Amino acid sequence: MRRLQITAGVTLALAITVSGCSSAGDTSPAGNGSSGEVAGQAAYVLTIARSNPTQSNFADTITKDLEAAGLKVTTEYSDYGAGADQMQKFNQALSTKPATIVLWPTDTTSLIPAYARARQQSPNTKIVVGIYKPATDDDALYSAFWGYDEERIGASSAQAIVDGLTAQGKPVRGAVLQIEGAPGGATTISRKKGFEETLAKIAPDLKIVSSMTANWDGTEATTVAAQMFSRYAADNVVGVFAHSDVMLDGVILAGERSGTVAGRDYI
Repeated sequence: MRRLQITAGVTLALAITVSGCSSAGDTSPAGNGSSGEVAGQAAYVLTIARSNPTQSNFADTITKDLEAAGLKVTTEYSDYGAGADQMQKFNQALSTKPATIVLWPTDTTSLIPAYARARQQSPNTKIVVGIYKPATDDDALYSAFWGYDEERIGASSAQAIVDGLTAQGKPVRGAVLQIEGAPGGATTISRKKGFEETLAKIAPDLKIVSSMTANWDGTEATTVAAQMFSRYAADNVVGVFAHSDVMLDGVILAGERSGTVAGRDYI
């Protein structure tokens, strides 16, 4: 049995009315549910602290979507890696037997026991997991997953550097810099893995000479990238992979300040 993979274009009002037996990629309700059936019921959004625009947008978008379906929404935040804190919030939410609990988990493993407990204690509560897919093959533990293929994003970025160099008629060799997200985060780990494995496979002459974290922050990325561009100025830097657009903006700014222009000097 495979669960519904919810993409960004599908409302979470749909997610909380789907049957547990929908197939992956199917965005139509499996049963006869409607948003009217959940109007007035409680819903919880348990997500990551609002430390960058992506996290803030996730919380705001999901909250508004559920409110539009007529649910009474409580939104609570936990820091990266604070699995125990989020577990406590999950247990408190579950005790009210809400219509749904929507999560951006702090990691991919901490809440797996809580999902199992929810299936026993409140089987009608829809558990919708976003961004960090649970690290378990038992997808019966949750009702839906809403997120991205993070490894594929990393792999596509490696391919983009190769394609960019080729399009400019440049040799596919030289130094590459990587600006990572928060250390230990599932998104960071997966994007890094996809990027590094793909780059090594398709372009062995492109070498990652430095990989540093900027914690999803644009200002921090500017500082980190400035250090990188300075340290590796003589190493023929031809590519940069930043794990988010916010950090990429910081990288581009740092490059311009050092006389290195994106699209001209590096991909």
